[in-house]
Amino acid sequence: MVILNQSLYTYHSIIYLEDTDSAGLLYFSRIFQLAHRVFEKFLLQNNTSLYSVISKKEYNLPIVHADVDYLTPLYLSDSIEIKMYIEKVGNSSFSLKYKFIKKDTIAAIAHIVHVAVSKNLGRSIKIPEELLFLLQNN
Repeated sequence: MVILNQSLYTYHSIIYLEDTDSAGLLYFSRIFQLAHRVFEKFLLQNNTSLYSVISKKEYNLPIVHADVDYLTPLYLSDSIEIKMYIEKVGNSSFSLKYKFIKKDTIAAIAHIVHVAVSKNLGRSIKIPEELLFLLQNN
C-alpha cells in the first residue's frame, strides 16, 4: 500500500553558480533538474539506476506534466534540502511532489507526473511491479 504525502527521500545540496541567472537567483528551469536528480538518487538508493531503466527494461518513464510554485527566492550558495513525496499512484502513472526547503522555510514546491510507457508498444502500461514495490516500500 502506498502512503501518500510521506517523504520517500531527502537530498541536501546548495545552489551552484551554474544553477543561477545573472542576478544570482535560481534560474526557473533548474528546479526541474534538481528534482530529477533527487528522483535518480532515490532510485540509486534502492539499487536501481535510471540507466538500467532506460537501457535494460521494457518500459520508459517519461514526464507528462510538471509544474512549480516558487514561494521564496533561492540564491547562489543557499543550502537547501529537497524532500520527495508520493502524491498519487494510478494504474499507469505516478505523481511526485518535491519540497525545496531553505532554513526551515519551503522555498518552492514542484509536482512531476511520470507515466510508464512500453518501449515496444509506445503506449502507457501498468506501473511495473518492481517500480511499484519501490514506491510502496520506502
